[in-house]
Parts: sequence; C-alpha cells; structure tokens
Amino acid sequence: MRYSMIYGFSGTERGMTSRQWNTVRYLFHELKLMHLHHGDCIGADEQAHKLAKNLLRGGSAKVTIHPPDNPRLRAFCKDYDEIRPELPYLSRNSNIARDGVDGLIVTPLEFAEVIRSGTWATIRYARKLKRPIWLVLPDGTFHQEGCLRVQEDSSRQMNFLVD
Repeated sequence: MRYSMIYGFSGTERGMTSRQWNTVRYLFHELKLMHLHHGDCIGADEQAHKLAKNLLRGGSAKVTIHPPDNPRLRAFCKDYDEIRPELPYLSRNSNIARDGVDGLIVTPLEFAEVIRSGTWATIRYARKLKRPIWLVLPDGTFHQEGCLRVQEDSSRQMNFLVD
C-alpha cells in the first residue's frame, strides 16, 4: 500500500490571494501532502513551494520542480528535492498533471476557465488523465472534480467520499 500523497500544483504568475493561500495551506494539511510537483514560476508556484517546505519541515516530504525553458517568469526556487529538465510551458504542464498521481491543486487568477492560460491548460491535462482536481478560486472557495470529493464538516475535519 502506498502512503505518500503526491500532488501537482499550478497557479497564477500574479500569486495567490490571501484567501487562496489559506485554502491551499488547509488542503496541503488535510490531503496529507507528502510530495509536491510544481512549475517553478513566479507567483503561486513559488508561494506553494515555500508553503509546502514550511508546513512539512522535519518530515519526509519532497518537492519536485518542473522548470520552464524560458527563464522570464521562472522563480528559481531553492530547497527542492528533485529538479526535472527544462521544458516548454505546455510540455511541463502536462508532466505536472501526470506526476501528481493523487491529484492537482490549482489556484487560477480567474473564476471561470480561459484559453491561453498555463494554469487552465494544466487543469485540462489533469481532466484528460482523470485526476482529482481541487480548484481554489480567488475568493478562497474550492471546488472538486474527479473521483475524490472532500467534504468539510463543522469541526473542520475532512471526509473523503468516492463519487
């Protein structure tokens, strides 16, 4: 039985809102994040990297970065456990969705799907792979897609239900 929980992450280059950050922090804890894959871009990727490292310090958690081949928006995150080869944005986005075997956590800038967005392209790849997706909107609310549904009860405990 596999106990490590491996998630992909993608988010806006403008960074998470404070409400998104709080929700992602909550999800990292409740989903028992043990390994995070992200795209090493400025903004949300960089924030998620720091959050994962701070939350999981002292544990056996890992962070793998998938850097873009164009350094213009790259965060050059430090303190990672593994770095993948630099790839064009769309290629590395599909790898993040593929390598996040337990699901994808996303923090888009928008409330609705848009074309020509790396975050939304990663969501579309995850959907094709039938990965669970936690879509954290700018107001901090989150929606779930896929085979796992997380339900928060009044004591802020998470219940996992199979669709």
